Amino acid sequence: MPTDTASSLPVLLVSACHVQRRALAEHLEAINLEVAGTSDFDAAITTLVQTATQWTALIVFLDDLLDRDTVLETLRNMRHLIPNLPVIVICTQQSHDIFGLEALDLCDVKLRTPLRRDSLQSAMLQAQLNNRMHQTRAAQPSL
Repeated sequence: MPTDTASSLPVLLVSACHVQRRALAEHLEAINLEVAGTSDFDAAITTLVQTATQWTALIVFLDDLLDRDTVLETLRNMRHLIPNLPVIVICTQQSHDIFGLEALDLCDVKLRTPLRRDSLQSAMLQAQLNNRMHQTRAAQPSL
């Protein structure tokens, strides 16, 4: 993956709230990323499973999705199916942004809201780097 945020592949953005999705899309477009947005989490996951190589990353705004536990379980399962897709989760319940490796079973980066454009740009870069570590871990045989 490139080390900058410019990519020819779009980011898939999932947020049930149209206003939130549009605001996030504007932030992503401002850092030169193409965005495809949807409010349907299940359809997004189906699309990713079928066309994983056609996306730069998945960004999920967790707060406005109805069944949080199901969404988190689905994201964990998707990480096993598509380990090379960077995933960013955005949530108001986060006390701070997490750019480290502690959440790799779920995502590459966690962000809290309200978002800042520079945090989102840093998150895209860090998610690519963290995803490489996730791929390495996923390729290792489990004990």
